[in-house]
Amino acid sequence: MLEKGGGKLKTFEMSKRVAKNGRRKFKLVLHEIYPDNTVDEENEAGTVYNKNGITWISEYCEKAMPTITDMPLRVEFLDEDRTEIAGHGDTGIVDGLPTFENAVEIGHFTKGYIDTVSDDDGEHTVMMGEGFIDEMCYKNFVEKLFADIEDGEYPSCSVEI
Repeated sequence: MLEKGGGKLKTFEMSKRVAKNGRRKFKLVLHEIYPDNTVDEENEAGTVYNKNGITWISEYCEKAMPTITDMPLRVEFLDEDRTEIAGHGDTGIVDGLPTFENAVEIGHFTKGYIDTVSDDDGEHTVMMGEGFIDEMCYKNFVEKLFADIEDGEYPSCSVEI
């Protein structure tokens, strides 16, 4: 799920090639993976974590990686032109299951993998996702993403894997 975000780490890339089938390919940093020693064994809690309070270590990422394939890419649009996004579109929890009734599926992931990326702070081990956005249905959104990226504003994400 994409959210407005930014930062030094380039979290999102989109192909400039227009596909005849309307599927615009993308690569997305899903989250950083932290060293195993960032988990305090005694308390079984992470000492370093992402914005959502999760300490992702390799063991758990490798187990979750297969769930990325065919995972939907969702957003909540704030406007009728379908260019402005915010949040997940979540509407609560029903019977212990999170619900996203305000979310729209704009594409899908085709694969996930672990990679290393660099920014001003050095190298980071990350979980990557690749997939496509349905440009035939969300042309305005794709155009807005390109404009934002050219301005140095990259979407960040929250991952449901």
